[in-house]
Amino acid sequence: MQTGRAIGVACRGALNHFLQNAPAPIRRSFSKPTSIYIMITRRCNLRCTMCGIPLNLLPEITVQDWKRILDDIADWAGGYCKLQFSGGEPLLYDGFFDVLEHGVKRGLLPGFCTNATR
Repeated sequence: MQTGRAIGVACRGALNHFLQNAPAPIRRSFSKPTSIYIMITRRCNLRCTMCGIPLNLLPEITVQDWKRILDDIADWAGGYCKLQFSGGEPLLYDGFFDVLEHGVKRGLLPGFCTNATR
């Protein structure tokens, strides 16, 4: 499944387009990301009235595709980069800890938001 790579390329392409057209001071300050937020899944075990995330389920990206995306992020960020996983409930994603571990191995600084009810 190439969806994950396509999303990573699209995000990087959009940022590159922005940077090429931005004034020089902005280009310098945005040359590398310091934080990236990833919605790893839209599944959730709660149904909070203020949240519509679990009502709009999309096909999930595979663990292998997430690892490729993290490889792209690590190569692109080159050094310090916080990686925040959210969802839905990230702990409901099968393979979440494999993806998290891969990010650590690539030098990313991970964190995640959970409802702590799994």
